[in-house]
Amino acid sequence: MHSRSSSDDEMDKLERKVMKKDVIQQQERPQRPVSVVSSEVASALDRTQVSDRNAAFLVAATAKSLDEDVSSIAVSRSTIRRARIANWTEFFC
Repeated sequence: MHSRSSSDDEMDKLERKVMKKDVIQQQERPQRPVSVVSSEVASALDRTQVSDRNAAFLVAATAKSLDEDVSSIAVSRSTIRRARIANWTEFFC
């Protein structure tokens, strides 16, 4: 029969504490905002010559009117700019 030492018990407690901390950190981690600027939206913004700044206002207003949580959507000017550039490189290359 094998008996457990106090150091084994302490290691088990420490491992459980670390695992519990990892689970708590994963639960508290905020979700990354979702990008809503698809290639179709980026193309429409380009065709209508909407600036990146105005596009951010339009996307936020549209999301709000659809009762979406605006904080869960990526609506910054730079996010929209990156999506438009990605669409250009996809289209022209």
